[in-house]
Amino acid sequence: MNDYSFFSAPQLKRDPLGGSIEPTSANAPMASIARPTPFLERWVTSPRSLIGYALLLGAVAGTSVWFQHAVRGGALAWIPTLAAIGYYTISGYAGIQLLRRDPLAHTWALAAVTPQLVQFQSGHVVYKIVSGLHLSLAIDPFGFDVSAGVASLVQVGTFRPVFRTTLVFNLLAFIFAWYLYRQREGAA
Repeated sequence: MNDYSFFSAPQLKRDPLGGSIEPTSANAPMASIARPTPFLERWVTSPRSLIGYALLLGAVAGTSVWFQHAVRGGALAWIPTLAAIGYYTISGYAGIQLLRRDPLAHTWALAAVTPQLVQFQSGHVVYKIVSGLHLSLAIDPFGFDVSAGVASLVQVGTFRPVFRTTLVFNLLAFIFAWYLYRQREGAA
């Protein structure tokens, strides 16, 4: 029969992500084969990408929550809605610019990270902005609490009164801001 066309098809010589698979000889030492870098390791070794993805993730998630709320007929107050739209726009734009390696990306990213540094709620007044990754230290009259995770939240304005006054420091936002500031100063 001698039909080898199936086994010589070009698509069988590529990996699933589109790159070509280089043939290796049996005599080549294993050390010469490059190990692909795992996705998480690339994030850790590239803080710029980590911050970019975090801002973009927060912006997409937050925008979808507000959009779903509006589509379902939920009440939208002007100040919180405009704050959320403005913030998620800046956050998403900054994330995209960081990933594109735009020279002004650090300035935009600082504008998106800075509102996340400190949050508070007291009486009717609430100021909470979290977009993407967070590691937060909350201090209130009863003590303190540490939390970590991924969130997308913009609450700015007056709401129902809260039981206790709380001050929150987003420690990860401080680290991101420090890194972005250093990168911006280094580029200048």
